[in-house]
Amino acid sequence: MSSNLFLPNHDFLAHTLATDKCSFEVIEQGGMRVCFRATGVLEFSPNHSVEHALVLSAGVHGNETAPIEIINNLVTAILAGHIQLQCALLVILGHPQAMRQEQRYLETNLNRLFVEFRRRSTFEPSVELTRANLLCSLVDDFLMRHGQAEKLHLDLHTAIRGSRKERFAIFPYVENRTYLQQDIQLLLAMGIEATLLMHKAGSTFSSYSGLQHGARSYTLELGRVRPFGQNDLTAYQNVYDALAAWLCEPGCLVKPDRKMEFYSVRSEVIHTGEHFKLMVAADQENFSEYLPGELVWRDLQQEYRVRERPELIVFPNPHVEVGHRAALLVQKNN
Repeated sequence: MSSNLFLPNHDFLAHTLATDKCSFEVIEQGGMRVCFRATGVLEFSPNHSVEHALVLSAGVHGNETAPIEIINNLVTAILAGHIQLQCALLVILGHPQAMRQEQRYLETNLNRLFVEFRRRSTFEPSVELTRANLLCSLVDDFLMRHGQAEKLHLDLHTAIRGSRKERFAIFPYVENRTYLQQDIQLLLAMGIEATLLMHKAGSTFSSYSGLQHGARSYTLELGRVRPFGQNDLTAYQNVYDALAAWLCEPGCLVKPDRKMEFYSVRSEVIHTGEHFKLMVAADQENFSEYLPGELVWRDLQQEYRVRERPELIVFPNPHVEVGHRAALLVQKNN
């Protein structure tokens, strides 16, 4: 099946990197239907009824290659019959144009554009906005067609910086939504050590599926950014194994022998302009601690110092666009 889908390329990733052209023919094999929905987007539909629908995405930032390679290997295994799919599955490689250049993005951060359509229509045109519009439309269609199913979205990433928690999850804010223990078991099986609980609605891909469709959704940070071909995928074997097991038997995983750490986001640091200064070293890691009284950021008009309890910094990036998030400040839950 894979050769028919990806010719003249040998697999999903090679096809996505090689061309923007794809056949929309539906192929049936092994009790499921498979077709391209767009470049870098494959849908798998078992011929029998299913109770679960999964959106599995990576490559929203084009230089975050390890999750892309993991998803490619999962697609290969599904098509070879090694994974007997028991859910509806939409696989997304988020930003093929940036992937080809191994750049985070080309014009603007794609993972800040996933909001409802009326807001998106006010954004400046860009390569990323065109892709965001397409991906939102495809996710809308997929999840609405599976409206009665349990809906899950896992958006896989790797981080620019090192981290004192190498793998961690972000649980987007949706009013009155709580995580399920079965999801936490899946994350633990993937080697996730900590989960950040967001404090307000966001504009990330995982936030979109949660806000617009009520999906249980998570952004997963799985390690460091590296070029294609330089990832040690043996270090990610537990990620692959946990996802493969879930695809074969959704929701059923062996209970891990450790507990998840939870952190609450206390505030976002927003880049305020040319005089903005974030107090981070070039090699400073995610989850680095700032003690009470320490300066976190300043500009000409204001500054922020930690108050009564220590705060940890996550995703510090002083080079984001003005108005975008430059860091999160979090505290561990008791």
